[in-house]
Amino acid sequence: MRRKLRRGRNDAAHNHLFDTTKALEALKLCWQLGDLFDRATGGTRTVSAFVPPTLPADTQSVDPEEIAELQAALEGHRRSLAESRVKLSETSNRLEAERRARVEAEALIESARQQKSAYAAEIEDLRAQVADLRAAHQQQYDRERLQPRKVASAARDAVVERAQRPAPLNEVQARKKIDAMLLKAGWLIQSKAEANPLAGRGVAIEEFTLATGRADYVLYVDGKIVGVVEAKREGTPLASALAQNERYAAGVLKEHAMAVWRREEPFAFRYVSTGAETYFLNRVDPDARSREVFAFHRPETVAAWMKRADEEPGTRTSAATVA
Repeated sequence: MRRKLRRGRNDAAHNHLFDTTKALEALKLCWQLGDLFDRATGGTRTVSAFVPPTLPADTQSVDPEEIAELQAALEGHRRSLAESRVKLSETSNRLEAERRARVEAEALIESARQQKSAYAAEIEDLRAQVADLRAAHQQQYDRERLQPRKVASAARDAVVERAQRPAPLNEVQARKKIDAMLLKAGWLIQSKAEANPLAGRGVAIEEFTLATGRADYVLYVDGKIVGVVEAKREGTPLASALAQNERYAAGVLKEHAMAVWRREEPFAFRYVSTGAETYFLNRVDPDARSREVFAFHRPETVAAWMKRADEEPGTRTSAATVA
């Protein structure tokens, strides 16, 4: 990133190459560096996205092809920003969630535009302050540069580890990762419109309507409703979210009641996942507690738990490992 920024700066300063699209790309690279620094030093895992600037007001002197290229680039950044703001869990309709996200993204862009002039004035003030500070502390600055402050190895290793972690997933990206994890564990994924719970040993149906709202995925094993998967964006405390979510207790709509494995516990096997982190709760076990797992359990494993629960009520069904 640094090499790319330095090359672009040199081209502009020494070769008189001016390209607004490249400037926009450099601006985003600077934002990505700042975001990486924040995650590396502070351990922040909240989902964020680059807020693109608006098109310059005066474009008459700019080549039309360059303006068209810049508009396309800005539109791509707008789409990425809108995707990062999608919160599927806040509405029962995916299109409505995406519409809300677009409105929120445009509001962020407009807010950034309005703040631009205020920031310009602040920058001038800061430049004056920086000049004063440099003059007053030049000697101290030189000493510290020649003899940089030592950083404890443990702190340095922690910063490196956080910097190497992938960026946090937004909810749309999390759903794609969860789909891949379910498929890898042997589950068939179906939409609500094409639902066929008998299509395989384990079937995960998306956007399933419950008595009290909507579930991201409802799990069927051997044609019986046995569990649920809730998708969350990174930064959500999953353990408490899973334990405290009692909306599943009301169960399913009447047309699905005959397919429920246990009426007293409609969704016995519960998962909540960000795609990067997954927690599991087995409501059949006597000492039911949420715990982190590294993959979804296979349908055959869940079927074995169901059989044991039916044959030996009150005993522990699930082991501590994923199978």
